[in-house]
Amino acid sequence: RKKGAGIMTHTRKILVVDDDGKARRLYAGLLRNEGYQVETARDGLEALGILRAGTFDLIITDVTMPGLDGVGLYLNTLKIGPYLHERFIFLADSGPLDETARTVLSSMGKRILKKPVEVKALIEWTGELTRVPVEQLFVEKGLDRRVEKRLYLLLRCSIKFDIEPDLPLSQGETVNISSQGATVLHPGEPVKTGTYAVLYIEDRGLSIRARVIRSHPMRGGRALTALSFSERTDISALRGPDDGRG
Repeated sequence: RKKGAGIMTHTRKILVVDDDGKARRLYAGLLRNEGYQVETARDGLEALGILRAGTFDLIITDVTMPGLDGVGLYLNTLKIGPYLHERFIFLADSGPLDETARTVLSSMGKRILKKPVEVKALIEWTGELTRVPVEQLFVEKGLDRRVEKRLYLLLRCSIKFDIEPDLPLSQGETVNISSQGATVLHPGEPVKTGTYAVLYIEDRGLSIRARVIRSHPMRGGRALTALSFSERTDISALRGPDDGRG
């Protein structure tokens, strides 16, 4: 499937995710030589941002990464694009795994490749999993591409993090919100990725269970925290006549 060979009538798009820069460049180079279009990410959080902006035929990800790891990336990706649930290849070393990772990976069968990765196996599984491009599946099977609508609204809210159950609610405001998540500006230090939380938007009657996917320090002793909702939430009633632009 070399470039220019004329075998691939549709260029498959692949996202390679690995915190090891040398390995990331190696995998990307091998796949480009096979005729694939390849983008790369250094970790799960960067990969989620890329996935929200485009459509991919396959994700190849390291399992063990700082921040959001490969399994966390997989679980969050299912919320963005459920069509990708069988289009993951995991690259695993011999390190220990938590219970969630073991459960997810046990269902993946041969789609887990042990490091150091055998090039032949990587190329063969990539070809197998991308044999039918996702664009064709969208047309033929009516799969849900799920392009989320995100509203850029400043809404007063409260947030409760599981790491501080005895503390009062933290008062803040949303920066943006969609049916699958929100970005919230709130007082305090950045919150650890993976922390569970409940987001309250009192004047709209919403109480939403969520999980932190990233959090960054801001000026004035505040933090900007991105949340992934545990369930899809109807946001159609959020925008009122005096709210900001969507």
